[in-house]
Amino acid sequence: MNAAPVAPTQAVSPDLRTGSAVGLPTGKPPEKPRRKPPVKPPEQPTGKAAKSPSGSGSHLAAVAGITWEPKRDGAIEAWHAPPGAVQRKDKTYLGRAGKSQLEEWDGLDADARQKAVEGWIAMQREKKGIQ
Repeated sequence: MNAAPVAPTQAVSPDLRTGSAVGLPTGKPPEKPRRKPPVKPPEQPTGKAAKSPSGSGSHLAAVAGITWEPKRDGAIEAWHAPPGAVQRKDKTYLGRAGKSQLEEWDGLDADARQKAVEGWIAMQREKKGIQ
């Protein structure tokens, strides 16, 4: 008998052919565990005083048609901003109030400060020819 040895045939279950048996790769990347979003702590007051509406951080009141731009050295710049002006190119530079000018204004009471600032703005607008 010259018969060649025959390998026994094994029945392969359908699960083993697809690789979906436990521990075998399925062709899909393993799912990553989902992270919970970080929980933000409730906001607590910092104890800082609120900035003035002028945006300068000084005690200047908001003036219609004026935007204040604070500078690193503590000064502020005044810009004439007509209604609808958002970009700098639409605004007109009026002038710069230095730290000493701001200290002088801060030394005044609220009404006198408002009048002094408005007078300074009127003078700057006049120099630029703005009505």
